[in-house]
Amino acid sequence: MDTFTGIYAKLTAVPGLCDSIGMEKAMEFVRLAARLRDTITVVQSKDHDVEEASEQIPDGMRDFLGSAMNMPLDFVDRCWKAFGSLIWRYDENGETKGTDAEAFRKHGLDNYFSSRMLFPPSHYCSTPGCTNTRLLRDEDGPSKVVFYTLSDGACTTFATHLSCSDYKARYYPNYVVRDGIRIYYDKIPDAIQVAGHQYVERAVLNLFINLMLISWTSATNVRSINLSTVFRPDLCTAKIHVVVIDGITIGHPCCGVLRCPIPLGNNRHHFCPYHAPLRDKVLCRRRLRGRCRVSRDVQMVNKFQGAWHK
Repeated sequence: MDTFTGIYAKLTAVPGLCDSIGMEKAMEFVRLAARLRDTITVVQSKDHDVEEASEQIPDGMRDFLGSAMNMPLDFVDRCWKAFGSLIWRYDENGETKGTDAEAFRKHGLDNYFSSRMLFPPSHYCSTPGCTNTRLLRDEDGPSKVVFYTLSDGACTTFATHLSCSDYKARYYPNYVVRDGIRIYYDKIPDAIQVAGHQYVERAVLNLFINLMLISWTSATNVRSINLSTVFRPDLCTAKIHVVVIDGITIGHPCCGVLRCPIPLGNNRHHFCPYHAPLRDKVLCRRRLRGRCRVSRDVQMVNKFQGAWHK
């Protein structure tokens, strides 16, 4: 295992190196170099052990790292000496397949920790007129949820909502509740809540959409594909709820006025009782010999709608 003492000893071999880089730049070097690991391996001798970092970095990759990080080449060589073994073990994907996520799965879930914690987009109250500049508070603790992801399938994680004590607003990962009204955030989140304790990664939803729009995949086949590839049984630690629908989804009857929350008096009505006067202004569609004709006569509209509503 690399120690700070050992790393420091290697870095101090080049004068000025320790004064020119810090932890952030050192980790950037590790991330960039880790993505070249396979490229470095293929140019080694046939007897090289792929589990061990090479002693030297090839010239082309050395030039790349020096240019990308604005670092002299002798600094690149010494950083490779210092961080080479770490680079060889580094999980460059940053996904939960790495050792960090495994540690969360084994030791974090019992303490309400996971590698994919869900929070509101801000830790401050954004309500217009609210003078509270302090951090929002977590009053109820995290809720255990299932998060369906593209890379790791169904994952157990935790969602937290935060509260503003001054304005009595409650902020959730997808929306804020003010005065009993749920208001969704302007920016679409990466984790979209689809049920009380279930979230779906936006990448998964995009996959659903593309399968059905581009390849005309049926809902049943989309389900089969995702159960076998996305929601892999070997990674699933939570129960999966699947809903299969046909290719055409028919929405529930609603008022013809956009975003009107008032229910229809009858499912055959075009408008709710409040907006009912608007029916005299709409275009009346009548099927005559396979053709549609527009009528502006109010009596004709009422006669047609009354006959159809019976």
